[in-house]
Amino acid sequence: MSGKIESMEAAREYILAGDALTTFVSKKTGRHYTYRVYARTAQGPWFVSLLVGDEQYMFLGTIFPDGVYRYGNKSSINEASTPAQAFRWAWDRVRRGAFDPQIEIWHSGRCGRCGRTLTDPESIRIGLGPICAHMASA
Repeated sequence: MSGKIESMEAAREYILAGDALTTFVSKKTGRHYTYRVYARTAQGPWFVSLLVGDEQYMFLGTIFPDGVYRYGNKSSINEASTPAQAFRWAWDRVRRGAFDPQIEIWHSGRCGRCGRTLTDPESIRIGLGPICAHMASA
């Protein structure tokens, strides 16, 4: 079961948890794009990839420890493409904590840190299991 993330703070925590699958939905256009944001360490950097096929992701860019996102020069996705621009636009709002009613942020139904299936209602709401959520706030 996937879940809509209701706050920018929860979205930021989920996206930077370490292995998050996030879908941004434009309420204006109805378009949606799914991204994998992965880090080898809790301090980042986080590598952003776009879902382009059935379970296939292509590198898009990097979120650095200061929260700044940069398009990757080695990305084979055009920086001017709609999915690339959508991530940049949405991440900017998440990073600044600036709620925008034009966007919905969804998680995949699995913990953004450890990948376990979420079953607890509070865990589904924030996209992190209880142990991983405690680790993030500690």
